[in-house]
Amino acid sequence: MPDQEMLDEVVVIGYGTVKRGDVTSSISVVKTDELPKASTASVGNMLTGRTPGLIVKANSAAPGGAIDFSIRGGNAPLIVIDGYPISPVDDQYISENVKETGNKLGSVPMDNNFINLNPDDIESIDILKDASATSIYGSRAANGVVLITTKRGSEGKVDVKFSASVSMQKLYGFEDMLSGQDFMRERNKITREIWMNNNNVYPYGTREWEDSMNTSILYPYTEEEISKFRGGTNWLDEVTRTGLIHNESLNIKGGSGKTKYLFSVSNLSNDGVVKNNSFNRFTTRLNLDQKFNNWLKGGVNVSYSRNNIDNVYGESGRSGGSQFAGMLSSAMEFNPTLPIWDENGNYTLNPDDRFGRPNPVSFLDAQDKSQRENILATANVELTPVKGLMIKGTVGTDIRINERKSYLPSTISIGNQESMYAYIGQNRGESYLLNLMADYKLSLDKHNWGVMGAFEFEHQGQNGTTMINSGFPSDNFGWDNMGSGSRAHPDVTSYKKIGERASYIGRINYSYGNRYLLTANIRVDGSSNFAANKQWGVFTGVSAAWKIAEEKFIKNKIDWLNDLKLRVGWGQVGDDGKLTGTDTYFTTYYYAFNNIPTAGLGLGALANPDLTWETKTSFNMGIDWGIFNSRISGTVDFFSSRIKNKIGKRQLPINQEIMEIDYCLTGVGNQF
Repeated sequence: MPDQEMLDEVVVIGYGTVKRGDVTSSISVVKTDELPKASTASVGNMLTGRTPGLIVKANSAAPGGAIDFSIRGGNAPLIVIDGYPISPVDDQYISENVKETGNKLGSVPMDNNFINLNPDDIESIDILKDASATSIYGSRAANGVVLITTKRGSEGKVDVKFSASVSMQKLYGFEDMLSGQDFMRERNKITREIWMNNNNVYPYGTREWEDSMNTSILYPYTEEEISKFRGGTNWLDEVTRTGLIHNESLNIKGGSGKTKYLFSVSNLSNDGVVKNNSFNRFTTRLNLDQKFNNWLKGGVNVSYSRNNIDNVYGESGRSGGSQFAGMLSSAMEFNPTLPIWDENGNYTLNPDDRFGRPNPVSFLDAQDKSQRENILATANVELTPVKGLMIKGTVGTDIRINERKSYLPSTISIGNQESMYAYIGQNRGESYLLNLMADYKLSLDKHNWGVMGAFEFEHQGQNGTTMINSGFPSDNFGWDNMGSGSRAHPDVTSYKKIGERASYIGRINYSYGNRYLLTANIRVDGSSNFAANKQWGVFTGVSAAWKIAEEKFIKNKIDWLNDLKLRVGWGQVGDDGKLTGTDTYFTTYYYAFNNIPTAGLGLGALANPDLTWETKTSFNMGIDWGIFNSRISGTVDFFSSRIKNKIGKRQLPINQEIMEIDYCLTGVGNQF
């Protein structure tokens, strides 16, 4: 791209756009044509290594598995799709009940951020890193902002694009598993080492080894047994396979001078490398823009996605030896001399395993299925009553519905885990957004002004239910007849959360002679998460830039230098903690009276009316440069940040009914 064309490229900055060359904050732009055509279901994985300061870490290799996504080492950033801040509902986990003991099953957490997006629908991804840029999003932008802009229709003939791809996946990086005979020899070696340690034999003590000591060691296997052994099981091979991904995408766009449209539909299926583990995503999108006359236009964006997931019991939170059992960990630890089934046709168990690890192949009998649906819709009307003035109103909704069903049949034996165990979890999240914005631009000689003001209101609600039972008459019931289980106390839970935010937003842009740039913004957020006297927070940001390459002593004199800009910015963003710390509420507890579980009420949380906004203050200084028509370019940034009134937990005295309370902690900071 020629240097001037790149500098004139439009960058989304939140509630507006600017030319790339006029950006005064630390912002990175990723175009979808720059993303690798990776064999992955999530856009998040594709962003790995694409821009400085963006950290992407996969928590699971399962199809659709969760991703830790952070900007400059913070927590998960705010994600905004076509101007709408999305609010993923809580992930659902299986068998995390605190009343369970012994080995447990931990479900694999799933990606809640990018998994609903079809990469072919995305035009660009703008990443706001410093507080001078993110403060315009106020209380939700403490950890940075990711702005995703989808493709639009264009004037001209209809453009139809269809793409399809197929790829395969294989396990990589695993050590070769021991054969049955090798395992027997290693067991004998370990037995000898243990005996030597217990009997003070070198190198564990002062006694010298003598071959006659072999007669004192009770080896698990004799040399004859090892030489005659045939068979055995490679457990990793039994539970894994070659994975397959296929993706089909159809994109249709076109339009006239007044009407422009884009319609897309896609399907992605991923059969993972672990058997019975698969992910399927179906998406469809309609983006419509209509120009009614010279001063009035509008648009509608509607997208729908449905994810169907066949989960496997994984290693989430696995700690304490074998506290959590998973298919792959069992396959790597199970005795390879054992067959899959015993002489009675039952799954073989390892009699020497005191942790009670399950037979790896038995996991394939378990069922764990999820379905996730998402509808994201926005509509806007834009007026330009006079030159330079734009008035825009936007309404939208984001609806997310999750359902997860799991059944652990009688054929799986895992320590103290209940047998014939069924789980159904359902949750629904809804958010509604109203945004009213006015933007005015004015140019006088070398002076360019931009003023923006907006009001925004958002309502968020989430509710869910959970049912757990066990001890069914037959495995055929699965989760389809929850009332037929024989658990002494079936778990039935539900919850509901509601939150609202109201915000006043303002921004001023100024530039002089295309060399000196200034941006200042303010956002006033009100949150229902705090007491009445602390509900409002004020967050400001200011940044400036000097386009050195436009100065007379450089421009047209140093031909190879086409871009050199110095930036500096300061800003504050807040966080309301997504908590209920200002409310005291009760929850259900169960007590045993005459060995009969009896429900009662007790304090679930203790209010702290002194909670206030967590505030993050950041400073950023950077240099952008480009040489040889930006064929070589780069950015150097220095930044520091400090958090005041960080929302966390404080322990209470042990004689209290509640052991901890939400509390504002002391400040913490970092710099790079």
